[in-house]
Amino acid sequence: MIDTHAHLDGCEEPGELLARAVAAGVTRVVTVGTGIDSCRRALAIAEANPGVSAALGIDPHRAATVDAGRVSELRALLEHPRAVAVGETGLDGHHGRETLREQRALFDAQLALADELGRPVVIHSREASEETAAALASFPGTVVLHCFSEPALLAPALERGYYVSFAGNVTYPRAEELRRADT
Repeated sequence: MIDTHAHLDGCEEPGELLARAVAAGVTRVVTVGTGIDSCRRALAIAEANPGVSAALGIDPHRAATVDAGRVSELRALLEHPRAVAVGETGLDGHHGRETLREQRALFDAQLALADELGRPVVIHSREASEETAAALASFPGTVVLHCFSEPALLAPALERGYYVSFAGNVTYPRAEELRRADT
């Protein structure tokens, strides 16, 4: 069993957590960075623990912060042998659409970086399905739609061969449309 999306950098004792995961049959974990400092911690955890690799990115919630200007630092981190993907990155209009332009610029920069390095991308998309589909339209690499929440994005995702991760949010009481997305 593989955990493809863990945020171990937010855990006080990632080693302890990983030991419990291994005891439960988890053989590999991808820990995800969401900003430059988070990415550094994720890489340190991956280096210290066999079976752990890292997906490194600047998430859309950081598009209006100083992290958005640190893509060159992200590039250096992604060259590490334990880094396996760019992400999570993407677009999020859930708390308002005021920063979507900044999010899109950050997203485009990370897609270009992923393309240049030949890395897959792990996408966070919430209430921005059209914008996400447009941004990904010319990306030639592997796409993982993490914690999928946008039924309108399913058709282009399947057409383009993306990986789609239905996660815990599919169990939310108001997620009926998401539960019907594949029908």
